[in-house]
Amino acid sequence: MTIDGRILTNSFVCPYPNCMTKSHQYWYRCYSYKMNDNMVRNDKNFYKINGSDFGIPVSEIVAPPDSMSVVYPVLFSSCMTCQKISVWMFGKLTFPAPMEFSPPTDLPEECLPDFKEACAVAPHSARAGAALMRSCLENLLKKVTGKDNPSDAIKKLVAEKQCDKTIQEAMDYVRVVGNKALHNANEIPMLADDTGYHFETLVSLIGYIVDDQITRPKKIKNVYSTLPETERTRIDRRDNKDPN
Repeated sequence: MTIDGRILTNSFVCPYPNCMTKSHQYWYRCYSYKMNDNMVRNDKNFYKINGSDFGIPVSEIVAPPDSMSVVYPVLFSSCMTCQKISVWMFGKLTFPAPMEFSPPTDLPEECLPDFKEACAVAPHSARAGAALMRSCLENLLKKVTGKDNPSDAIKKLVAEKQCDKTIQEAMDYVRVVGNKALHNANEIPMLADDTGYHFETLVSLIGYIVDDQITRPKKIKNVYSTLPETERTRIDRRDNKDPN
């Protein structure tokens, strides 16, 4: 069983989306005791989940009586910044629910295995996730340009004015971060941190690249094809006319 690398570490990026601060974390064990009927009736009125509030402030956690036993597979962490409690079971984050990423709709089929594997391993290893997302980019750019080397593919797109400066920077960011993940991880903060949480940045950039290089051109081409053929022919003649 793979254990999340954040388990029992003193500091990591808070998993709550409205916090996402790298902060000190306090850890707590889980204890259990058998409840009698009166306890069940009373606790039904007390134990109410409201958003992320479990009803039991951290300040009220006290040393357990002898009648309690440790539930070793369950741990709690409390973020010093937002004070919210995260729940960990069997070495994995279970609440708040780990972020799930869906591939861009038009991501080519040959890119999907790397994308899915990157998303699966990133929470456990930011380096592995980044390296696999770089491989995803490599296959994507090969599909678009026919070039095997990502740097050569980006150079071709820039030279042919097939991407603007922003998309070029997105491509190079994913490319460089993926390369550094294999060779010089300490140069990239998100890799040195190794919580995997900043992986969403790479996912977003891949989404922007797919939208720019595949989705938008496809949509525009579909709309353009509805013009009368005579008009499209005139436009082709205009654009192919020798200026001399």
